[in-house]
Amino acid sequence: MESLSSSLDTADDPDARTYEYSDSALLKRMVHYLVAYRKLFATVIVLTALAISLSVWTHFILRQAIDVDFPSGIIEAIAFTAGLYIVLQIFSWMISF
Repeated sequence: MESLSSSLDTADDPDARTYEYSDSALLKRMVHYLVAYRKLFATVIVLTALAISLSVWTHFILRQAIDVDFPSGIIEAIAFTAGLYIVLQIFSWMISF
């Protein structure tokens, strides 16, 4: 009968191989693969930063509308804030794809 410890032995299992790489070696390998996709990676980074900033600005626009524009009753200010909010939402939606 085979013991439990020998059934868990990974010496004969090719899928259980482990690799001994240092962090710097792994980072070099990752950068090597990343270089092929550098334009795509840069685009993703820029669009992510833009999406985050648009998300933050949306809240400031709503605060402006609720705290300043609606109490003042100035239709032009309310329309401008509403238009700006809609434009930010459209850009945010476009960036998400």
